[in-house]
Amino acid sequence: MEREYLSREPRQYTKKEKLANWFYYNKWYLAIGAVILYVLGSMILNMLGIGQVKPDYCVAYMSSRRLTPEMQKTLEEGLASFGRDLNGDGTVAVCVSQYIIAGGESMENATHDYAGEMGMLADITEGFSTFFLLEDPEQFQKHYQVLSHRDSTPPDQEDYSAMDKVYRWADCPALAALELGEYTESYLDITETGAFQDLLSNLYVGRRFFYDEKMEADPQANQAFWEAMTAGAAE
Repeated sequence: MEREYLSREPRQYTKKEKLANWFYYNKWYLAIGAVILYVLGSMILNMLGIGQVKPDYCVAYMSSRRLTPEMQKTLEEGLASFGRDLNGDGTVAVCVSQYIIAGGESMENATHDYAGEMGMLADITEGFSTFFLLEDPEQFQKHYQVLSHRDSTPPDQEDYSAMDKVYRWADCPALAALELGEYTESYLDITETGAFQDLLSNLYVGRRFFYDEKMEADPQANQAFWEAMTAGAAE
């Protein structure tokens, strides 16, 4: 007796099922795009001064640790003590832009690292930040080669060294003396507290050299800001 086989037509998926399937296979591309858009969007808002006081000085922070909004505000206010009101709005304002490089091999960390690197590249290309606060200055200089010498002269074309161009935060008496208070950070079920100065102590401060002189708005004011931050720093 021959067995009959019923032919089945391919199942027709609903629009909702098709959309869910598409999101499942493309979620990481969406995540990367969202992070990049967020970083670039924040930079554009900062550069246009939308929703905030227009900064007199801009500092790029690149580290594996993100600062909370409270920590970022405290850092900006502390650094503002070294500057002066350049735009005549009655306020000395410093803008700290964060570019986070978490490291590690997970897809999530790779996504954030890529966004941080692209954000920093856009920052440098647009000439947004003049000063840098870095966790790994050697890697930074290897990638971007924009750190000037400590006396603000440019590096040679083949000079990718960094430690002769930056100062450690803790070795700068003026920076180390800032009263930044305590910080509190909560994640998962853990709450961490400590002195904000301790968190910043092993970072390095550097200044950018602009190969195109037209990109730097106020070289003399930036030089004065740099000298005030690094006064008395150990070589």
